Amino acid sequence: ISIAVNSEYDLICSGSEDGTIILYSLRQGLYIRSILFGISNDMNNHVTIKLPVHLLRLTKNFHIVGYSQYNNILCTYTINGKLLSKIDTNERLFTILLSEDHNVLLSGGERCLVVMRWVDSLMLANTGPRKSFDTIIDGYIEKAANDNYRFQSSIRSLYLTNNERLLIVGLESGEIRILAQDSEYLRRRLHRKLIDIGIAEIR
Repeated sequence: ISIAVNSEYDLICSGSEDGTIILYSLRQGLYIRSILFGISNDMNNHVTIKLPVHLLRLTKNFHIVGYSQYNNILCTYTINGKLLSKIDTNERLFTILLSEDHNVLLSGGERCLVVMRWVDSLMLANTGPRKSFDTIIDGYIEKAANDNYRFQSSIRSLYLTNNERLLIVGLESGEIRILAQDSEYLRRRLHRKLIDIGIAEIR
């Protein structure tokens, strides 16, 4: 019922109704491994209740993120099937999206908020350069009490433009909202890229 592709690393994975995530090579379609998704015993991480995988993402850092609407569980696994983190999102999600560097997961759902989480830990990504993106999407759940930080309708789709300049949010009402990075974030991002290619120095 869900699928994720990473063509750069020749990987594709599917999420099924029976709670199985199956990983294949993209070009040859060869089976690699299966991962059981669901509720596990904290002592041994063996899945005792399998859950359908409604949303799925595969990162270039070889992490697999899966989500089930049955109990709002969001999990991150390594490509080898090791569970890295698991949380209850406390809402029904309709869309998840990876940042350009694949380190941050953006999600949207019934609470009418865009939430950003670190992929590996699923903790709120409310520190660092992304904090200046916009308060509505910096992961500040405690600000949800203020309606100014909410959309007026459930979030159905998310899309990031090139270099994360714009976040396009599709709402259940049929509206589309566009959020922009502030200039300070873009300046820092450009500076980091110049450092990476050896043109600028670390301050």
